[in-house]
Amino acid sequence: MLPSILIGDRVIVNKLAYDLRVPLTLTRIGHWENPQRSDIVTFESPKDGLLLIKRVIGIPGDIVGLEDNRLSINGVAGDTKNCLASLCTQIYKCRLAIPIYF
Repeated sequence: MLPSILIGDRVIVNKLAYDLRVPLTLTRIGHWENPQRSDIVTFESPKDGLLLIKRVIGIPGDIVGLEDNRLSINGVAGDTKNCLASLCTQIYKCRLAIPIYF
């Protein structure tokens, strides 16, 4: 999320934005909304359990592509000026399935 959120910044998170869970578990009690494009979400990394903060760029049904460091969503190129740190020379495309978010 750099440069929007800097290392050491404090973030307030609404844990009830999408669903209600039993405390200290992943058991869902109620669900009322899914993340939408451009929402900022927090989640635990499946690899090491660190809390991650990311912006949603694709929702189920979207086709997200990356070619020569240019992001496209459903065939429309997006502004990636400060979005990607490294140069990408390969072509990546995928159709998002439910419930995958990028």
